[in-house]
Amino acid sequence: MWAAYQPSKKSCDPEKQQEKTQEEHESLSETLEQETVEPSEKEERPGQKIKAQSGAASYRCSFKNEWIENACCHQGIADVTRHINSKGHQEKQKALQSSSGIQQYSVPLPSVGAMTAQEIKVADFDIEDIVVDVGFWFKGSTNRKGFLAEFCELFESEYMEILQHVSVRWLSLETCVTRILRLYEPLASYFKSTEENQPRLKRLRGAFSDPMTEVYLLFYQATIPVFTSLNLLLQRENPSIFLLQDEMIKFIRKLCSKFILPTVLQSHHKPEDIPYVDKENHLPGNKLSVGFTTRARLNHLLDAGDITAHQVDKFQTAALKFLMRAVEYALQKLPLREPLLNHARFVDVRQRAECGVEDALYFVERYVHLLPYHSPQEHDALGEEFLDYQTMPLPRLEADPDIEGFWANMASLKHKVTGVGRFERLSTIAKLVLVLPHSNADAERVFSLVGLNKTKTRNSLALEGTLSSLMAIKMADLEPCFKWEPSKSMIKAAKSATSTYNRAHVNL
Repeated sequence: MWAAYQPSKKSCDPEKQQEKTQEEHESLSETLEQETVEPSEKEERPGQKIKAQSGAASYRCSFKNEWIENACCHQGIADVTRHINSKGHQEKQKALQSSSGIQQYSVPLPSVGAMTAQEIKVADFDIEDIVVDVGFWFKGSTNRKGFLAEFCELFESEYMEILQHVSVRWLSLETCVTRILRLYEPLASYFKSTEENQPRLKRLRGAFSDPMTEVYLLFYQATIPVFTSLNLLLQRENPSIFLLQDEMIKFIRKLCSKFILPTVLQSHHKPEDIPYVDKENHLPGNKLSVGFTTRARLNHLLDAGDITAHQVDKFQTAALKFLMRAVEYALQKLPLREPLLNHARFVDVRQRAECGVEDALYFVERYVHLLPYHSPQEHDALGEEFLDYQTMPLPRLEADPDIEGFWANMASLKHKVTGVGRFERLSTIAKLVLVLPHSNADAERVFSLVGLNKTKTRNSLALEGTLSSLMAIKMADLEPCFKWEPSKSMIKAAKSATSTYNRAHVNL
């Protein structure tokens, strides 16, 4: 798409240069007019920017290849041209196009939204469209909510507020689908009986008139938790890089277990070796793991004559393709072959017996300037510390132990005879591993924090001044400001500073 915006070489003739600039502007306007979606045809939804005719260009990170990843927003053709020719944009484009491995001090960071179920459609059923349409239909309308409450009384169901799904908040999809299913009968009756000509209502009336809509929603409700568990790990604030390798493998195998014969999974331990594409390894359609409630509802509709056997086969084929595409997507996006993730497991005290000193030495060789343990004597000493770590008795551990606290305690242990650190080298390596980010969730939180502080009504906050100070304070303590209580010494110092200031300026 950006090819249309590439500027031609500058001409020395001012008139020709002006003509070329006018031609570029007209070409850009025509392109944007073709891409513009009229409000009557498609209404704007959260997380989705409708392309306007003003020349605004935005990047959107999406599996559907709608926009290019990792960029910014600029206004007008002059800004677009300047941005494309800038050094920063060129370097970013080279980085995106390059697939050169991991740098010396970098770690592959899975995106917190990389494994979201809404990015992979089941046949022609778009779960996001349904959830967003339902949420926006009732948003801000007291009359519509009142009518829905009456239908809930008719069906003896408890009225519950319709939730809003935001595409950049990946964990909201599961709760929104669950809420729609809890109110499915009142919602279906409401949309079938409401007579309006709005495009959104027509879409919802058609969706809720189709009995297969409930089946697809039930399938998503049963499948999304598999994605949610991995996303919760990626969004954890506590260090979790030592858990990532095993959890990614469990995630892919869990997806495969829903449509692949158990004997095939038993004979293939590595996810990349699983022949998930071969049809002879697939479960039959009626044995696919689509959720107990989904299967029961599907059979009920078939026995009642509300759907045909052809619709059942179509749903099972769509569910199979969804699961296969999810596995393919996971194998492409997740860093399963990254050795750092495999070697990082030694910091987990629960896995210490399965690891060796070579795992710690991997980080010594990789981070040469940070870990100065390169001589044979240092390697021998590190090996002794690792053997001590593997064989030392430990109290009974919790299901989810505090790994940071454990290694902080290990770093404080001393030899009773020599008084030197018992795990001086190993604890230093472990602390380095624990500060490595396991996803880009922390960076995303910072961006969100900036957006919450620098708003339209506070757009003059200087980056190097007030905004930077606010960010430093809020990143240091994530508790709400109204819960913070200053110490007595701080209050005393603040009062003293105030008195000094008032005395100095009393005559001004």
